[in-house]
Amino acid sequence: MSYELGLSACFGSENIQNAKMLRISTLILVVVQCVLNNAQFIPKIDVSAPSFDNLGIIYSTEAPKAGEFLRVTCTVVNLNKDDSRSVKWILKRPNELEFAIAVDAVALQFQRPKQRLFAIHETGSRLWALEFRPLERNDFGNISCELSNTHPNVVRVTRFLSIHTEPIILESSTRDVTANIGDNFTLDCFANAYPPPRFQWVQTFETGTFGNSITDAELIQRWRPFLRNWEALISEGPTLKVYNVSRKHRGTYMCSAKNGIGMGDFWTVQVKVNFLPSVTCSPEKVGQAQQMNADAYLECIVEAYPPATLRWFRYWKETGEKRHITDNPDYRIETSGLKDSVVSRLTVVNVLAGDYGEFHLTAINDYGEGIGKVTLFETPEIQIGPGAPQIRYIPRAASSAYRLEGMTSSILVLLITFYFAF
Repeated sequence: MSYELGLSACFGSENIQNAKMLRISTLILVVVQCVLNNAQFIPKIDVSAPSFDNLGIIYSTEAPKAGEFLRVTCTVVNLNKDDSRSVKWILKRPNELEFAIAVDAVALQFQRPKQRLFAIHETGSRLWALEFRPLERNDFGNISCELSNTHPNVVRVTRFLSIHTEPIILESSTRDVTANIGDNFTLDCFANAYPPPRFQWVQTFETGTFGNSITDAELIQRWRPFLRNWEALISEGPTLKVYNVSRKHRGTYMCSAKNGIGMGDFWTVQVKVNFLPSVTCSPEKVGQAQQMNADAYLECIVEAYPPATLRWFRYWKETGEKRHITDNPDYRIETSGLKDSVVSRLTVVNVLAGDYGEFHLTAINDYGEGIGKVTLFETPEIQIGPGAPQIRYIPRAASSAYRLEGMTSSILVLLITFYFAF
């Protein structure tokens, strides 16, 4: 009743209805203004300060790198002087649960073996800070600044921390592979890095150098045309797929991961291909004079995987007879291993007439057999030169009767035997 009298006194009885409506509007405005005024004093995270994504968390550098210093700050506004609520820092890495790393001025994580995380906050200050001294590559993830005791309307801001890191290739990348002819295989290269790295696959094959068994330095030059040595870029990207495997796919595959930070990282995979042996003899015909204290070298290169068992044979075409040759005073067998290739040399010591003819080198593994053939023929003079037999000045008697089969007279045999005996 008094409300209506007041309205009548102010607006008149004829405008009382309009006055009531005006009064209601005024009350609404007053209530709204009251709410707005009160809202100015609700604590919240300050997002007005300039930052990279304006989420209320500021990093001291926008492109932090592993190993460097980083300061992270968060400011709370509308806190009165008697408000003692704390701020909690939270880290959530991808695919992991979040966990608290600091509260106010107390760091909770990254303390061992040496403290590298420090929390900073002074009583009465509205600024909270974290300092990483230094950052590590695994510190990346969502960092949150959260004011305590704000349930159900939690006061919290979150910003992703990207750490620029040099690539590290993971142990889960593909290890060595063994394949058969016609198979398919896949090589994977996984790396941790930010920004994401660029991957390249390179295939290399280097047969290497000869071992100490064969000491002739010119041997390397003679066999170089038969040895495979190359390096070729074959793929971009972390995954390499190879189809219909052949011998050419064997070798070392190297994955490189680079993103412009540091030197990058590298991962090597050995690919072995099972195949039957192949034997190449060069030259296929070797000449040497007889009874001149000169040796003849017969050389073949064998490619096989798994490694083959090698055997030299003397072969007579006329009869089809094959005689296994072993290391003895008349013959010397030497081998020198490469990666999946072996050079085998048969030295015919002090060539005699019975040595002329065909020699075979057989190579056998689980996938088959390969045969190489070399013919030793007579020359009127001793053969000397690069890759040719060398003169030997140590006299040797004929210790195998079949090496003298080419002699024309048994009397001559007796004379030679008598001469060396005395």
